[in-house]
Amino acid sequence: MLPEAQGPTRIAPEPQQRPAETALAAILDRARAELSKTQFDLWFARLEVAVARDGTLEVLAPNAYVRNWLAGHHMALLTECAGDALGPGAKVRVKAVRSKKDPKDELGGQRSAGTSQVTFAEASSMPFPDRYTFETFIAGPSNKFAHAAALAVAEAPPSKA
Repeated sequence: MLPEAQGPTRIAPEPQQRPAETALAAILDRARAELSKTQFDLWFARLEVAVARDGTLEVLAPNAYVRNWLAGHHMALLTECAGDALGPGAKVRVKAVRSKKDPKDELGGQRSAGTSQVTFAEASSMPFPDRYTFETFIAGPSNKFAHAAALAVAEAPPSKA
């Protein structure tokens, strides 16, 4: 026979999230709701929070290309969500993870954790935007030849040379 519990069961309170983590969670939730899965995975899935201080949220992008894309195309979303989480007037600064030059990278060895270079295996596993496929490309009078040449190259068997 089991002893009866005495009094209500206490559940440990969840640790409080830091304001920066709360702001990044709000950004990711909204991006997930507003963007396609492919867009979210490509631009937002690998974002990390750095710090929130003096009304500025610092977010780390995996590389400079993603940083520039976010700054150019999604800064309004980032700023609005940061303002909701941190208060009105909050600013967002997107930084790229700094890469450390590692001689192994140039020799084809293992990458270090801080490197922003992408290997072929990583690149081939990333989602490819649907708008860059032959099925969605519209060939017009000015690009029919280029379209036919690109299609021929893509469908040709690899050369042995």
